[in-house]
Amino acid sequence: MEIVFYASVILSLMFVFFLGALFGWTRHQNLLERTMGKMITHVTEEIRKNSIEITIEKHGTMIYIYDKNTKQFMAQGSSRNEIENILHKKFPGKKFVADQKEIDAGFSDAKSF
Repeated sequence: MEIVFYASVILSLMFVFFLGALFGWTRHQNLLERTMGKMITHVTEEIRKNSIEITIEKHGTMIYIYDKNTKQFMAQGSSRNEIENILHKKFPGKKFVADQKEIDAGFSDAKSF
């Protein structure tokens, strides 16, 4: 009789331990998902604040840069270095984002902008 009692106590403790571990793991996962979601949102907002999406067009030897969202002219030049210098002077602290196809078409001497 005593063995049955101890066995039922041990099984009950194992069951409670399992439920506690399951509950703790679930809470941990939910907290992790919320925290990661907030971090991703924060990083995305920082990128948006500090970058400008651009369109690159090449006509002959001249390269023209436009704001992708507003279509506003931003710079022109005959080389990547010239355009980078102009953009960094006009928009200090900003990063510029363009489609890789436009970078390849506009800058034959470089693969990234």
